[in-house]
Amino acid sequence: MFNVFKRKTTILLPWVGKEAIYSYIKRNLNSEGELPTECEELPDSIEFYEDKPLRWVSGAMDGVIGHHAGSGEEKENMIRVTKLLREQVVKPSNATRRETYLAFMDDGVLGYIDPLLEHLRRQSDLNFKVLYDEAKWFAKEGAHRGVVKMGIALLGLFNCEQDEELLMTLGKHEEFTLFVSVAFQNGFVNSNQKLFELAKCVHGWGKIHLVERLEADTDEIKNWLLRHGCYNSIMSEYLAYTCAVKGNLKDALRSQSIDEKLYKGAEIIIAALIAGGPAEDIDDYDESMPVITNFLRHSLVHCNTLGDLLVVTDIKDFLEKEDEIWEKRLEVGWNNKTRENCLEECKKVISQNRWEDAIWNELGSEDDYKKYCATRAARVLGIEIWPQLYAELHTKPLDSGLYYELMRTENKERIKKIVAFAEENLPLKDIATGPGIESGFGPDFKAHGCLDFILQDLDGHEGVGGKLILTGLKSTVIRNRNMALKALQAWNKSSWPEETIDILSELFKIEPDSNVRERIEDILKKY
Repeated sequence: MFNVFKRKTTILLPWVGKEAIYSYIKRNLNSEGELPTECEELPDSIEFYEDKPLRWVSGAMDGVIGHHAGSGEEKENMIRVTKLLREQVVKPSNATRRETYLAFMDDGVLGYIDPLLEHLRRQSDLNFKVLYDEAKWFAKEGAHRGVVKMGIALLGLFNCEQDEELLMTLGKHEEFTLFVSVAFQNGFVNSNQKLFELAKCVHGWGKIHLVERLEADTDEIKNWLLRHGCYNSIMSEYLAYTCAVKGNLKDALRSQSIDEKLYKGAEIIIAALIAGGPAEDIDDYDESMPVITNFLRHSLVHCNTLGDLLVVTDIKDFLEKEDEIWEKRLEVGWNNKTRENCLEECKKVISQNRWEDAIWNELGSEDDYKKYCATRAARVLGIEIWPQLYAELHTKPLDSGLYYELMRTENKERIKKIVAFAEENLPLKDIATGPGIESGFGPDFKAHGCLDFILQDLDGHEGVGGKLILTGLKSTVIRNRNMALKALQAWNKSSWPEETIDILSELFKIEPDSNVRERIEDILKKY
């Protein structure tokens, strides 16, 4: 391996002077061997996102977008990268490495990695020892995410068990977990155990990738899938079906008694299956009837918190859905008697007197999840809490969650009170700074979030909140403007604030988002 820092040329090397991503991850791992959330920002983030309109959650770009190998552009990329790699393997130098490195920096590697690896496997004349050294260098010394991903992927061409520490370390950052999981499967004899070890250290897209690939070949893995495998920081719906099937939830719940962790894990799985979403849902799950039946039996013992209660109410809503859906369910395992029995079990749990006291106790909690559960449980049980939430708003005028809950009313007088409070207490001038392309996420946009939850419901309350609508039209947050336009479209023009047309005409000239501009144009043409 040549010395990458040998000064025989003035070529600018993009990795020099930058911290290697591997080194950054390794020094930030906590005592449990995990990467804290606050350390997820990679050293190349500023450079990587400089000309990009959106910032992705770690691993999301690869997780959501995936790749569609075979397009002309991807084939061109594969051919170009293959040529660069061959040059680097045949005649290593800073010049050839620089060109190869730059080709990976844009992080489009997922789009062509599979055909590239397959192509390289067929190159019998390659010096694979040198290619391995290059792959390891990219993975270990790379200061840019695309380069590290390519290094990991290339290592998967080899028996790379000697690189376990390197791969495991990189895999603990969700941006690289997918690539590490594939490298494990390609380059390790006992890859499943390594997938399992890594799955216990990640919580977002990385966990999703790993659980989907994990084989439940031991009782330890099955038990973990049912108790801890489903919940993730993205959407539990991605993994609910996988965990239920691989972990054999049906047999686990058949036991006369179960432990608290299994109950909580089953709770997450069942709630996610009922919610549905991007993966298989409750109607794809053939064992839904015995699982729900036995879960409700265990709920008489284990349903002790408002969070537990809400899952039982979700099951009740599922059981009470319209008959057309149930006609299909009755053909695939359910029967009317079991359905009725399950509904009765739900009602036994829900009707217990202790829930109202729990709601009042947790409404004032500083724990956001407990407060959410209390608010939602009050709504489900028909307990009036609007006055208490409105009183709390006076001490927390930038709590967007309070606006969301308070706006969930058809009482126009209450809507007027919220609007008047917002007009008096939200920093409207700071919001109305002119149209921009902001998504509105983060601590700098608390006020915008509060306004958004009001605006999204004003279409149903004609004539209320005109000042807030005009503020939303001038907001830098795209969704604020869309919600303001939605309200105007629902109202009669006679209910609009007097200066609305003038503001819309001016905004049309400077609106940066094409979709919003089209909506403004449609409104101006109509009125």
